[in-house]
Amino acid sequence: MDRLSDTEILAAIRPLLEMTAERAVHASTAERLRNSVTESERIERNTAGQRVAEIDREIAERLIQALDRIGPKFYRPQVDQLLALFVGGVRCAMSCLNLDQRV
Repeated sequence: MDRLSDTEILAAIRPLLEMTAERAVHASTAERLRNSVTESERIERNTAGQRVAEIDREIAERLIQALDRIGPKFYRPQVDQLLALFVGGVRCAMSCLNLDQRV
């Protein structure tokens, strides 16, 4: 496999970065409402937490596609960074999804 240009690598990774930004907004909402009191706050928190989980799943799927396109044996440091982003996202999503059990 030939090495990809920086432009091609960026094209493979950019959608993941954009999704990560959207995910951060929803995770922030879920965290802010972690100790919500009203029913409407709990609904908003749960909706945000659910969206975080959906985005995490989509990131995982797209990460696999990006890795196939990039060729991980050539770009090990970038792969490690992408995986670290994903693992952090999964941990946060799991935290958000467990909120219902605490209320």
